[in-house]
Amino acid sequence: MTTSKSPNNIARVAYQTAKQSIPAYRTIKSPKKFTQHQLVACLVLKEFFKKDYRGIGEIIEDSSDLKRILELEEIPHYTTLQKAAQRLTKKNTLDKLITEILSLAVKGKIMKKKILLSALDGTELESHHISKYFVKRRDKSASYYQMTHYTRYPKVGIIVDCKSHIILSGIPGRGPFPDHVHFKKAVTEAQKNISFQTLLADAGYDSEKAHVFAREKHHTRTIIPPHGGRKTTKLPTGK
Repeated sequence: MTTSKSPNNIARVAYQTAKQSIPAYRTIKSPKKFTQHQLVACLVLKEFFKKDYRGIGEIIEDSSDLKRILELEEIPHYTTLQKAAQRLTKKNTLDKLITEILSLAVKGKIMKKKILLSALDGTELESHHISKYFVKRRDKSASYYQMTHYTRYPKVGIIVDCKSHIILSGIPGRGPFPDHVHFKKAVTEAQKNISFQTLLADAGYDSEKAHVFAREKHHTRTIIPPHGGRKTTKLPTGK
């Protein structure tokens, strides 16, 4: 498998995926200025370039190739992209996009319909609109940095195909919370589109319920190291 860092290739795939998974317009009475396909691709490029809504508009404006690929006669206003993000990142729409991405990956022989090995992990994220300067800011009255700890932050549990590294499912949330909370949801969402034989996870997911759920509900073998509190020389009493 080959990966690409080309903005043009990213735009093509995002645009084509959106075309095959969601309608061009949300309702009959929607303004026909921009299609949902174009807006989805713009939002994907926004994340690719790690820009804000104004920034991605300027990048597309300066790129004749991106405008041609996305068939844009004019550039969406940043408020248009902001409202589109609120609407197009809802679970129902994201599920359709993920399903189409996985379908394209199987058709393109990037990955198989039945995956031998997958992995699950949770990660904490940083909000795009919070500067690290405010997280680690200098106290003017002292010669050291004052550390500020946020009690709430974005967190997501992700299952990936270990061979292609394609994301099979992602369960967003707001931390802090233990990893095992999103285990069942992540496995169920991934199994809607792709079947995987074995699932790897770290000790944060260790529980008898997790093993039983994966094995009995989805016929998936789980390899999870025991949590520190479960380490013992005795054999497990569960199935």
